[in-house]
Amino acid sequence: MGASVESGGYQDTLVLFTQANRLDIPVASVSPIKVDAATDRMIADAAHFLGRTKKDIVDVAVRDYVDAHRAEINESIRGSLARLDGTRASIVGEITGLSRGELDDLGGVPED
Repeated sequence: MGASVESGGYQDTLVLFTQANRLDIPVASVSPIKVDAATDRMIADAAHFLGRTKKDIVDVAVRDYVDAHRAEINESIRGSLARLDGTRASIVGEITGLSRGELDDLGGVPED
């Protein structure tokens, strides 16, 4: 198991990921993320000077961000749930951001 670096879709963007799945070892899922070069440098500097991994720094930062915005996130979730009416069209509309009329204009959504 090791970490690899691969070039992302944007200039100077790095993606870190683990290769544990190659060994079929059940591990927590790890997903690559893309950040710009300046953010990557901040993450790397913080990790170096705090003696932590970049993964640890990003993990703590995201958890802190979500905790700080919990009320806003929950309000958005409640709004999404209120817009769902049990139809596939409402689900597709919520995921895509398209209105019922826009979905109908595109051929509608089958309600099997």
